[in-house]
Amino acid sequence: MRSNHGGDIYRNRVTYDFSVNVNPYGMPQSCKRAIIDSLSMASCYPDCERTELREKIAKKELGDSAAAENVILGNGASELIYAACQAILPLQAMVTAPTFKEYETAVRINGGAVLYETLEEKDAFVLTETILDHITEDVELLFLCNPNNPTGQIMSRDFLFKIAARCEETETWFMLDECFLPFMEEEGMFTMKDHLKDYPHLMILKAYTKIYGMAGIRFGYLLSANTELLTMIRGVIQPWNVSIPAQAAAMAALQEDEYVEKTKKLIKDERAYLISEMRRLGVDLIGEPAANYIFFKGEADLADRFLERGILIRSCSNYTGLTEGFYRIGVRSPEENRALIGIWEELKKEETGK
Repeated sequence: MRSNHGGDIYRNRVTYDFSVNVNPYGMPQSCKRAIIDSLSMASCYPDCERTELREKIAKKELGDSAAAENVILGNGASELIYAACQAILPLQAMVTAPTFKEYETAVRINGGAVLYETLEEKDAFVLTETILDHITEDVELLFLCNPNNPTGQIMSRDFLFKIAARCEETETWFMLDECFLPFMEEEGMFTMKDHLKDYPHLMILKAYTKIYGMAGIRFGYLLSANTELLTMIRGVIQPWNVSIPAQAAAMAALQEDEYVEKTKKLIKDERAYLISEMRRLGVDLIGEPAANYIFFKGEADLADRFLERGILIRSCSNYTGLTEGFYRIGVRSPEENRALIGIWEELKKEETGK
């Protein structure tokens, strides 16, 4: 049995979970200690303002001139996707197909229609400049994920400049999801966070869910130079949305630069290993993955066959624009990755009858 997202370890017998794209190192020890220490305040309501935490995030992400007003905190990035749709109430919003499904779900439950910019398999699901002609005044909100989930394809900053400029022309709100960029050694070459002041309609979505292994703690944030927009979004979020343990873990994570650098190297090395081994096994890789996950095609029953052996991979058949046979695996630890390849070899031998 598989859920609409990865990580369904609760209804399956799983030894290795490759269906999620969370840091294989897990949560830093400093964050775990901070959570434990914060439990002494468990009988208190969380701080609704969280000014110090927002200020620290603003300065780390945007520089010394940034302020708490440039940051909204959320119960994971997903809450902020829904909050933005609730605040903006777009009649029409645009997403790529495929991409993270919660964008379109958030639009629909707030009464909006979804327009799809379809990515083609023949182009390795890479977004092309045809989108610039499709962003019109009728598109009130645009969602893009960079690198895209689940395809792992990255958009250049020059291309994003064109998209952001077009959104200013059409007064289209532009949410750019950068949750997976911290896994890339070249993160600074792709992020748009240094250009928020140039594009008032741009907001950048980030989270500690993935890079700091906090999927079960839930912590995300939204960055923008448009404080009126952030005030509008903040107005629809419940007061105590980020728990005391989550705030404490986030505060500790801000000091974990060495952990992030170590993670980037691990992902680069292990992604290269997996790609090499998957090619050796004849796996149909799609494009060149830039993120901490790998997108590929396989047999319709591949996820079930892996699950029989205790490995959970992400079937992407429920992504708009994809069908049965598309999959995503997260880049995990060396031990896990080698176990995956070993079982994959067994599956390949079964297929050939050798």
